[in-house]
Amino acid sequence: EEDPFPGQRYRWRLDTVRLGATWKPHPTVEILADQIATRGAYRDTLSGAPLALHLWEFTTSGELAVSFGRYVTVKGSARLYVKRYDVTESVPIEDTSIAARFGGALEFVF
Repeated sequence: EEDPFPGQRYRWRLDTVRLGATWKPHPTVEILADQIATRGAYRDTLSGAPLALHLWEFTTSGELAVSFGRYVTVKGSARLYVKRYDVTESVPIEDTSIAARFGGALEFVF
């Protein structure tokens, strides 16, 4: 790959893609799904030594909404976050960390 910034010590690139879908299997039921993926790369020279960071972040979410009549809706949502970071320094040490988080909610709307 050709370096688009020749002679410069700092470089940062980040790309994000999002996919989503909504499905109504019944007039009172709605199902939503989303996937967000982010890829990034950072390079720099710190105190004369090279440093590189590569990251991947994924967010997967889903929501279910059920309506009971005109004035009552129950919504449930869940999200899963996965992040992976690779750090490479000038010394032969490579640090890789993967972290996952899960969150959700149940909501009653009157």
